[in-house]
Amino acid sequence: MTKRKRRKETSHDAVFKVFFSDSVTVEKYLMNYTDKSIYEQLDLTQLRRCDSSSVSGRFGISYSDLVYETSFHNGRPARVLFLFEHKSFQPRYPVYLQLMDYFLQLWEDDIKNGRPLSFILPIVVYHGKGKWNTERLSEYFSGLPETWKAYVPGFKYVLTDLSNMSTDEIWEKKESEYVRNLFLALKLSKKENFLDENLKKVLTFGLLTDNEDRGRILFQTLTLYLINKFDMSQENIQTIKKGIAEDEERWFEYVSEVFGKKWKVEGRKEGRAEGLQEASHRFVKRLIEKYPALNNAEIAELADLTEEQVAHIRANW
Repeated sequence: MTKRKRRKETSHDAVFKVFFSDSVTVEKYLMNYTDKSIYEQLDLTQLRRCDSSSVSGRFGISYSDLVYETSFHNGRPARVLFLFEHKSFQPRYPVYLQLMDYFLQLWEDDIKNGRPLSFILPIVVYHGKGKWNTERLSEYFSGLPETWKAYVPGFKYVLTDLSNMSTDEIWEKKESEYVRNLFLALKLSKKENFLDENLKKVLTFGLLTDNEDRGRILFQTLTLYLINKFDMSQENIQTIKKGIAEDEERWFEYVSEVFGKKWKVEGRKEGRAEGLQEASHRFVKRLIEKYPALNNAEIAELADLTEEQVAHIRANW
């Protein structure tokens, strides 16, 4: 697999990681994609991302595993664990094994730090081609007597299966803010007519406020994901801009900050490449400032740079 093709395959992980490194995005997700009885019990004002660098999965590693910590309203610690799977098939091993592996490592961290065991809410976000298999763990043991199933670990996880949701269902969740744009992009990016029929809806971010630095980075991230995936030109962007509501056109002023002044229409590859690299460096600096927990590999996948280049930017900024 070529480097370019690999980047197109893994860019899903990178854009998901940027969006879900934003605590407001996570809060919007919880309020729109989990049951009211779940998110109302959490103190979302305390929601913050954990350093989960020491937590690694041994059963089907997912590039975009994220852990957030907060507490219940009674003060007891709680953690929210996100697994992002974009494969077109089920993991080799049941996802329960991956989740249990994370549970044990996170609880071990609680014990080492003298904390009560955190309750962990496991969440799986999936956008593969086929419907996600939701069989319970006990169903993986063929021929198991019914009375024995009680001794197999049994727990549920919150599942957001974008392959099983309609475009309208996602679009109607207006209160989910930029989660809506991300999920539409992930779901619709597999369609052959994506550029013609769906891109305008995906890049509709709402009214722009003067202090919308957070939205600016997320808009640029999503645009960069799409440009890398579809090899879009400046001409494509201008066409899309013409179809966007006039009061939302200002978002597109931020596109040139990502792609650079030298980014030209197709046919000027050398100028486009030079402009992209210059703009990528500026974009990387903003990502590091806004989401310092993103590692060099994750940023490199999105910004079309090498890990060494990202490391150099981080070290010299």
